[in-house]
Amino acid sequence: MAKEKPSFSLGRKWGIGFDVVVRTLVVLVVVVMVNHLAGKFFERRYLSSAAQIDLSPRTLSLLKSVTNDVKITLYYDKDDNFYSTVRTLLDDYSRVNPRLKVTTVDYLRDAARAVKVKNDYQLPSAADKSEKNFVIFDSEGRRNVQNGSLLVDYQTERTTNVNEMEFTRKAVAFRGEMMFTSMLLAVTSAKPMKAYFLEGHGEQSITDDDDEMGYSKFGGLLVQNYIQPAKLSLLGTNAVPDDCNLLVIAGPTTALADIELDRIN
Repeated sequence: MAKEKPSFSLGRKWGIGFDVVVRTLVVLVVVVMVNHLAGKFFERRYLSSAAQIDLSPRTLSLLKSVTNDVKITLYYDKDDNFYSTVRTLLDDYSRVNPRLKVTTVDYLRDAARAVKVKNDYQLPSAADKSEKNFVIFDSEGRRNVQNGSLLVDYQTERTTNVNEMEFTRKAVAFRGEMMFTSMLLAVTSAKPMKAYFLEGHGEQSITDDDDEMGYSKFGGLLVQNYIQPAKLSLLGTNAVPDDCNLLVIAGPTTALADIELDRIN
């Protein structure tokens, strides 16, 4: 009589491990691509006179799926260097899905409306101008408020003139689409997706901010895309949670136990 084949072979181990790695890499590539697309500076092209715009497929897919009314308020100084860029991009969103209504409240020119918005959304008082512009998404009681200063990445450059050394700030990336799409997802979804980071085998930590090996920046990128990171141990009686949309195994230095691989599978 032939020997019964083991239920968990070495080949199966490698198969599960390879599958997990591939799935993780695919999600990593997708998230990085989203970040790259959103970081293109002024790479927005109008494709026709009817204002057909070149938003990313991810954004277009989300916009077309929204069935709730979404109120978008720009609490902004209209003289801000990037106000017109921000407003134009949000108008593009509204063109794709008219359920998104965009209004501007200029706190320097419309004090009465500004006070109401500030009170309704509990906006902070700030002396720093960079903390006075806000973008607000509101839908069916779910609200998301973001500081306008986060929309643009700047780089400090040193310039030298005859008399003294000077430093200037140069805008290098506009993050509008990435931020607005994440905000829209936040106010139209019942809850964020979950990404669990396996621990217990020397994996890299989601809270490690080391520039070369830390995963905190990746964790921040997940949060920006409305994905909530969390830690997970599969030792003992723990199982993979039902709400796990993504399992990340970030560079383990020791092998996973058979029971852990079974639970992952």
